[in-house]
Amino acid sequence: MSKTKTTRYDVAEHLRTPEEMAAYLEACLEEANGDAAFIAKALGDIARAKGMAQVARDAGLSRESLYKALSGERSPGFDTILKVMAALGLKLHAFKARTGYGVLCNTSLNFKGKGFINKIDDLSSYAVKHNLDGFVIEGRSYILKSSRRYQTYLRMPQPIAGVNVTSPRAMREV
Repeated sequence: MSKTKTTRYDVAEHLRTPEEMAAYLEACLEEANGDAAFIAKALGDIARAKGMAQVARDAGLSRESLYKALSGERSPGFDTILKVMAALGLKLHAFKARTGYGVLCNTSLNFKGKGFINKIDDLSSYAVKHNLDGFVIEGRSYILKSSRRYQTYLRMPQPIAGVNVTSPRAMREV
């Protein structure tokens, strides 16, 4: 009987498109059960698929520290996770699923090293295409008029002058 030769499976070799990378991360988020190291390892797989050196440069980290952070042997800081996700062009969809509001965390998104959001018009087009409700630029919020949430807001009763509607006590006094 001949021996069966096996090779180690490397998921990074099979993550070729941004859609495949996003689907992989989403699946890992569902399976993680709160295991931050597991998520870090998944991000490491995606980073290796895109090229670890380029991801490290885009994230502003050294290649060595990126390998350590995404090895799956430790739980990196959330700031590192956010830097890596921005460098990979990935975003979390859980925020919209839980709150109903779409969010774009970083406008320095790029694909294969080329920025695709370089002007406010690019950002606005991206928000419309991906059903985001709006975006923030330098601390100022912009809500798209086409957003379902904005349309709901417009139909809400207007507050009574002089009454603070955010205060439960004020609501009872009316």
